[in-house]
Amino acid sequence: MILVENPSTRSFVVSYSPHRPTAQPHGQVGKGSLLGAAALPAAAEDGGPRRPERGVILKAIQYGGHHHRDLNEEWVQVTNISDREENLDDYSLTDREGHTYVFHRVRLGAYQDVLVHTGHGRDDWRDVYQNADRPLYNDFRGTIILSNERGREIDDCSWEPRDRGYRDCNRR
Repeated sequence: MILVENPSTRSFVVSYSPHRPTAQPHGQVGKGSLLGAAALPAAAEDGGPRRPERGVILKAIQYGGHHHRDLNEEWVQVTNISDREENLDDYSLTDREGHTYVFHRVRLGAYQDVLVHTGHGRDDWRDVYQNADRPLYNDFRGTIILSNERGREIDDCSWEPRDRGYRDCNRR
């Protein structure tokens, strides 16, 4: 998902795909994408948790590694929604079962995302790996929490069976 602000109208252009988002040439939308525009309020109208207006957020989670042949198909998408680079050193992802991943040497440019995969692999600027040997996020329900380098919770994302293995964390 790509989120770009139009400063003159305070609206955002959103491109969404359940797979890794890809930038498209102006005026084009990638196959399987949904394109729309939305004005985002300063606070959630339903009284739900307020999302950060800048900085780093949890964008999506694909869970239920029991159904995937490859543990790297289970991932959490972390996105920088600000117009400046964000340093994720010592930020962490934690779930309610106590699994914790700590970011090391990860910097996200403006509006960039990184996928945190459950399985094994070689870290690069787009993908990092938890090196787990089994799925971490169950099919039924769970919550993942993003904390900053001081341990302060800055975002969370919960899922339940109706999400069927994929949760867009922007839907509250």
